[in-house]
Amino acid sequence: ENCNAQNEMAQEDTTAPATDASSTSKKANTQAPATGLRICNGSSDGQAVSFGYQDADGQWVSEGWWDLNQTQCATVLSGDLKKRYYYYRAVADSGTVTEDTYMFCTSREEYTIVGDTDCEKRGYKREGFVQIDTGATAKSFVFNMTDDK
Repeated sequence: ENCNAQNEMAQEDTTAPATDASSTSKKANTQAPATGLRICNGSSDGQAVSFGYQDADGQWVSEGWWDLNQTQCATVLSGDLKKRYYYYRAVADSGTVTEDTYMFCTSREEYTIVGDTDCEKRGYKREGFVQIDTGATAKSFVFNMTDDK
């Protein structure tokens, strides 16, 4: 996957029923906030998306899953953005995984996990996420996943 970012609000938030066995439940989000981080699926395949970030207490947190069909968006974090960098992992309906070397804990079920260490000891998987750079001063951001051309 090649991913492009936009610093503007775009597309309607929707969620779809889970279609991938590795992600059996999804978070619903139907209203676009004035601030926050949205992830949009501009690819040609459905995507199950997981999201990672550092909270106000300095703890690393990962959450998932959001099912995004083509052209769908989800608000993964509401409110003014407080950090420059956030992280995501996407699993396409075709099985293609978008990942990198930023490691977070994940689960096959819907989850919110605090902490990014001892994942396996706590019953989770340790998987790679890709960094999203929202810019130094953004209060809101839209990240658009696209296909390689």
